[in-house]
Amino acid sequence: MNNTKSKDNGGRLIFENATLCSQFLREYTGMDLFKDIEPGDVEDMTERYLRNINLPDDEIYELTDKIKEGDMNRLFEHFEGYDIQKVRRESRAEGYDTYLITLIHKKLERGKSPETIADEVEESIETVNQVVEAIESINSENFDAQKVLEAWKKTVTI
Repeated sequence: MNNTKSKDNGGRLIFENATLCSQFLREYTGMDLFKDIEPGDVEDMTERYLRNINLPDDEIYELTDKIKEGDMNRLFEHFEGYDIQKVRRESRAEGYDTYLITLIHKKLERGKSPETIADEVEESIETVNQVVEAIESINSENFDAQKVLEAWKKTVTI
């Protein structure tokens, strides 16, 4: 979040005022660490709060310097937002793929053919064959669905 075009000093107003700063940290960060912060706590935020989350000293000093300087663009320059719904969709898809790999592996161990497996799991024969090839490429005595998934992803866009 690097807004280089803005001349807004709202951040400076918030972080120079202990009451506004504590309210911001308490209500907008969503961190349990700041849920009970009071204006007086802002003064010794370095010792009381940042050390509790095990930040290295150099990062603590850099963060507090940025706050004191009111340099909000620099404070958030490395912030990376993400789409939580997209992450959830991708996680579900990866979970399904891992389940499918495990299911295909079990059916292969029972001696079923890829054609039969495709019919039983209601996937295309191409998909089943790709998974079978990924399973075979691992050459491991201990089956690891995650390694198979990684191998599968390298050969095809899932």
